[in-house]
Amino acid sequence: MPLSDEHSEERRLVEAFGEMFAAGGGSSMAGRLLGWLMLCDPPGQSTTELAEALGAAKSSISTAARTLVQSGLAERYRKPGSRDVYYRMSDGAWEQMLERTADDISRWRRLAERGLGIDAHNPRLAAMHDLFRFYEERWPDLLEAWKKEHA
Repeated sequence: MPLSDEHSEERRLVEAFGEMFAAGGGSSMAGRLLGWLMLCDPPGQSTTELAEALGAAKSSISTAARTLVQSGLAERYRKPGSRDVYYRMSDGAWEQMLERTADDISRWRRLAERGLGIDAHNPRLAAMHDLFRFYEERWPDLLEAWKKEHA
């Protein structure tokens, strides 16, 4: 089902996903595809169905889908007896993304620590280090609390 009405709530939400993804340095098409995969019914759709729904070329869908698959937000699959490629949201995609964020937080903290080894009195590096250390210490507890609450 195409998102034909540019003023529909679905269309605006899909576009907002695109804007959010682009603001983070990704492609707006990957964000739009992610938004549609969050809404579409059935939850898994072929490249052709996705291209039709988003009014995009199949090549754009394939490129955006590859980004989502590599990030763990979506998965690629085939239906038995079909040659079409399908995509759907990965189970636990958001939790996995936040677990990867924990790794990023640690890497940023270590980078700041490395900088402080060069210039121990640099206030920008100290502020960066303190912030990422703060998040690094608390992030695992947040993730664990989420898992307990939603088990």
